[in-house]
Amino acid sequence: MALFFTLMGVFGFYYVVVDKGALSGLTIRKAELNQHIHFFNKTFHFFNLLNEKEKRRFVVRVILIRRKKHFNISPEINTETKEVELLVSAAFAQITFGFRDFQLNKFKGIIIYPNSFYSKLANGHVKGLTVGTGFIYFSWEDFIEGYVHDDDKINLAIHEMAHALYIDRFHKYENLEWNAWVEIAGKVFQQIKEDQNHIYFRKYALHNINEFWAVSVEYFFEDPINFELEYRALYKATSKLLNQDMSKRKTILKYVN
Repeated sequence: MALFFTLMGVFGFYYVVVDKGALSGLTIRKAELNQHIHFFNKTFHFFNLLNEKEKRRFVVRVILIRRKKHFNISPEINTETKEVELLVSAAFAQITFGFRDFQLNKFKGIIIYPNSFYSKLANGHVKGLTVGTGFIYFSWEDFIEGYVHDDDKINLAIHEMAHALYIDRFHKYENLEWNAWVEIAGKVFQQIKEDQNHIYFRKYALHNINEFWAVSVEYFFEDPINFELEYRALYKATSKLLNQDMSKRKTILKYVN
């Protein structure tokens, strides 16, 4: 929950923000807030599904997340450093938007390569990687591709953030909502593996239950209406776990437009 107070400063209007989830305060000029809103309106599909109050909260969270993370960006990436950091921070804010505590504090380091990279851990080239030591690795080419095509059910950023969320919140902790998700997802997972004619979830989801979780979160954000129609119980469990309802958001947007 974010509380906004507007003050008149020497250089113009300021928003003084206290976000209880961040356990931190932030003062931001209205002009800067509006610049961020303009940037995300043009670049981030999820942002355009939010109302005006939610957009301000999203921007504040992005700024706070960006301050807490350490970015190691390849010099081969042509995109401006600030833009890279804002978009990666926005991916964090997107997946944790339903939580008051949104930082995913176990993950401090973000390493970004220009494209796919070799991983000793995976023993091969990968597009992204999330490790429990607190690092997330991205191929920038594939990160951007995931947001350029926002309805193809493939989004590298969301996929890796889903793994990070699991490690930060659910791994090694007794979480009733996670256990409920696993119970429902396990049945769907097994059904799909046994159904040779299954066409909805892509094959990579069947690698194991952790990958099924990450792919499910991709589908939740990119194809929520069909996800709910095809697998209502799994969609509802995912929605409850993330404390978001993307099907409802996209349905409202459809009727508004």
